[in-house]
Amino acid sequence: MSQVHYWDQVPEAWVVRCMRCSCIITCRAFDPRTSPEDAPKSALPVTCSCCRTTHHYHPGDIYRAKPAPGVQCPAWKDARPADQPRDSRERNTLAICASVIAAIRLHREEIRKSPKVVSTVSDSVNLAKIVLEKVRAS
Repeated sequence: MSQVHYWDQVPEAWVVRCMRCSCIITCRAFDPRTSPEDAPKSALPVTCSCCRTTHHYHPGDIYRAKPAPGVQCPAWKDARPADQPRDSRERNTLAICASVIAAIRLHREEIRKSPKVVSTVSDSVNLAKIVLEKVRAS
């Protein structure tokens, strides 16, 4: 069973990167079904929901993206499950391992976004995490 994170389903908004914890936080949301709002034209005070600090952000710091926890965020690091990769080298190792497993399992399978392919890729990532844990433990 794969993990589903709330930020995968969050719509785009006008966001900034928190000066303290590096999370990407919403400073102005809009309805994506209608025409999107223009970017803010003046400095905005924004409070981070993670570290609870408020900073004034210049319009040049505001961009359109999905809010997400920061990689350097202390709260995110503490809340991250133990089986998640700790650094870029581990993420790259996990990606390569999962890709090889998925390629072997999907040999001669038509590659399109079908339930079988999605399930196999998810299972491959989980198996790669198990392998990475065994490597870490040894």
